[in-house]
Amino acid sequence: LADLAPAEASVDTDRGARTYTLAFRPVGDGELVERVMLVATDVTDQRTLRATALRKEIEHEKRVASMRRLVAGGGQVFVRFLDGARYRLTTSKERLAEVTDGDRVPVGEVFRHVHTLRGEARCFDLDAVEEILAGVEFDLSDLRVRTDDRYDVRGKVAEIVSRLDACRVEVDQAEALFVEHSPIGAGILDQVTVRRSDVDALVQLASARGDEVASVARRLASRPFGETVFVVSESVPRWLERAQKEALLVVEGRDVAVPPELSRVLPGVLAHLVRNAVAHGLEPPDERARLGKAPRGMLTLGAEESAGGAVVYVADDGRGFDLGALTARGKGDARSLDEALVPFVSTRAQADELAGHGVGIDAVRDELRSVGYRISIESTTGRGARVLLAPAPSTHEAP
Repeated sequence: LADLAPAEASVDTDRGARTYTLAFRPVGDGELVERVMLVATDVTDQRTLRATALRKEIEHEKRVASMRRLVAGGGQVFVRFLDGARYRLTTSKERLAEVTDGDRVPVGEVFRHVHTLRGEARCFDLDAVEEILAGVEFDLSDLRVRTDDRYDVRGKVAEIVSRLDACRVEVDQAEALFVEHSPIGAGILDQVTVRRSDVDALVQLASARGDEVASVARRLASRPFGETVFVVSESVPRWLERAQKEALLVVEGRDVAVPPELSRVLPGVLAHLVRNAVAHGLEPPDERARLGKAPRGMLTLGAEESAGGAVVYVADDGRGFDLGALTARGKGDARSLDEALVPFVSTRAQADELAGHGVGIDAVRDELRSVGYRISIESTTGRGARVLLAPAPSTHEAP
């Protein structure tokens, strides 16, 4: 009958409800069971800790999912909410700071700000903000109906201000989470949606001016690096899985402005370069272990501002380009990577969906040339490679 015994029980004690796991052990001589020993283990604290951790994890995942939805939708509505939230919290604190003993507390004005903000927070799944503001509403109601002349007005106001400060911390954390999950980083806070046709028309009208208006128009037509790299970065985990390799992807300079002509070709260019890095550069975990490297490689996509325009780079800590292998398969007298990386030459004996046809770098060169950019490659055998995309020098510039 042991299988029919309960495995767990909840018991009311002087310390409140406690949860015990139960184990039953027969005690006797041979097959004769004289008694049954019950082993009860108090697991209340462990269950509470586990439930708390699970609740926090669920809340975090909920907030992350909400932020991703907001980013996907453009994010302007949430940015306006953040600005409005800070305005309401600051205004409420300023009004409460004017309160002294015996003064009339501006309950109605503060209540309106708090109640509106609480409703807005609910729309964005900011449960912590909503919970804090619910407490503020109770405090304000308490202030409004006070009847005792000895009521500690200043003390209650200080408590409300403390809650508003805690709410501001939650708002700041929500913004940080929003930025973290944005493909363009902090640039998402400064984005607005406009018609592309209007921007194109503005650039065309202003291009002949050569003044500040033309510069502003060109900046409006530029796109953040993180936006142009977003699709490629989302594909990297799938490419790594197919190649049976592991790597940490890092995106740097997400808010660097990429000129419109480069942003048009950059997603395709980066797709070529990143697939090459996954297929050719990064080693499988077992090979990296034999070489004394961490099993997980490093793949970096980045952009930097320069005097001539945005500079983009793709780097990995893998094998590097094998000049000897490229030379053997292609141009026999190649003395540099630029000379060796000719069309239809690859270090892979067999092509697959990631690489091996030998057209990737040539396609990149062609695309970049069409928009006034050039490619250069830095490589160290066994330590990795860095591919740099930079504005090509103008023909009238001094060498």
